[in-house]
Amino acid sequence: MEAKNDYLAYQIPKWLIHSKNMYLVITNANGDFVIANDHYKDTFLNSSFTLSKLNVTDVVQLDEVKLVSETIKNCILKDVGLPVQLINRHRIKDSGRYKSIKWECSIFECEETTEDLILHIGHEVVAFEKASVTEDHPEKSLNNLFDDLQIGVVVQECDSSISLSNTKAEELLGLTKDQLHGRTIYNEGWDIVKSDGSPFPAEELPAAQAIATKKHIKDVIMGVYNPQQEHYVWFQVDANPQLDHNGELTRVVTAFIDISQRKNQEEILKDALKEKTTLLSEIHHRVKNNLAIVSGLLELQCLDGNSEFQLPLQRSINRVHSIAMVHELMYQTERLSSVNIRDYLVQLIPAIQKTMQTKNEVDINLKLEDYQLNINQAIPLGLLMNELLTNSFKYAFLNIDNGKIDIRMKVKSEILEFIYRDNGPGFTEEWDFENSSTLGLNLIKSQLTQLHAQYKVITKGKFKLKFNFKIFERGPHSNI
Repeated sequence: MEAKNDYLAYQIPKWLIHSKNMYLVITNANGDFVIANDHYKDTFLNSSFTLSKLNVTDVVQLDEVKLVSETIKNCILKDVGLPVQLINRHRIKDSGRYKSIKWECSIFECEETTEDLILHIGHEVVAFEKASVTEDHPEKSLNNLFDDLQIGVVVQECDSSISLSNTKAEELLGLTKDQLHGRTIYNEGWDIVKSDGSPFPAEELPAAQAIATKKHIKDVIMGVYNPQQEHYVWFQVDANPQLDHNGELTRVVTAFIDISQRKNQEEILKDALKEKTTLLSEIHHRVKNNLAIVSGLLELQCLDGNSEFQLPLQRSINRVHSIAMVHELMYQTERLSSVNIRDYLVQLIPAIQKTMQTKNEVDINLKLEDYQLNINQAIPLGLLMNELLTNSFKYAFLNIDNGKIDIRMKVKSEILEFIYRDNGPGFTEEWDFENSSTLGLNLIKSQLTQLHAQYKVITKGKFKLKFNFKIFERGPHSNI
């Protein structure tokens, strides 16, 4: 860096001196150059120029010379540390084209000199313009549009230091331009958390990932503590690396939008869902307990009643158990509208078997697949199994020493397929499965109808029922 007074350079942040996006110039009160960073010199100054012999008015468009001079005077007159903003056009070296630059000009305080010095920090507004182009409405420049964006945007150097920010970014982050510029993602001043509230490591931040991978990082959710608002502001962040023609990283443009309202609404919905889940779990628990009371009353009646009524009462108790067990399984799991049908039947079938009195042992062979079935299909399926087992134990094994029951279930293209069979003698000629008026068979057919099942039954020499039904997400007659 060339300088009239080299010691001034040591008082300027290194990131600004070496920036490839920001222009840095220091002039005296007359506009004579004292310092210019390499980015400014490489863009606007011919190699034949001597910096110390140049005035800032030598490189701006002629009709803007007066404006530049007045800006420098205003900086000295204000002398309050607040920058004076200016948009003007600088001639690109070795060409007749211009770049529009937005400058922030302020007094440069230095104890080593009594001379008034002006610090000019600028960045591009538009790409390339010819000298004949005029800005009839400078207030509508791209820079103003950049500042008017309702999303935060910061430009970061290859070391992640911020070299440019718009007004919205400063508002969302709760920091001034001076506090932001030069700050890296590794600065200890940041307080950034992930969606779950845990600290967000600097190396995992979108800008760090974009720098490391040279890839566009999208839709990262983070909370950044805003010191002005004294709470976290939630952002959805994109970091887009800018590469030169050689594929080398030149900068990262990081954009972020405020999603705090959406985040808060999500938390409200999560709390409401948690409350609803707890309530629904409690309902299942109470239904199960109420059914247990009903079952208990029936058992008392069974013990106190006539022996001829014990079997019908026991069958009713089993029906109540088959319903209660669904609710018991549901409140024990996180999924409160469905049960694992394999777990359900593995528990239900042995429970029914224990209540059945037979002279000989009956071997029940289960071959079932795991599947989450809606409560409104699980209950009729449980009642169906209860009736099938009850009928087998009541009629099939009276004269058989080695009774066997096979129950198989598999899932195929959103269809549950079941096979139930026993090795009993089947139905006698006077019995007809389709036209029977017995309670047990009527209940079997009723549950098949409720499941909208297609079925085929064989009753000669054995009993075999093959049925299948379509899986419903909510159940055929319910909003669950």
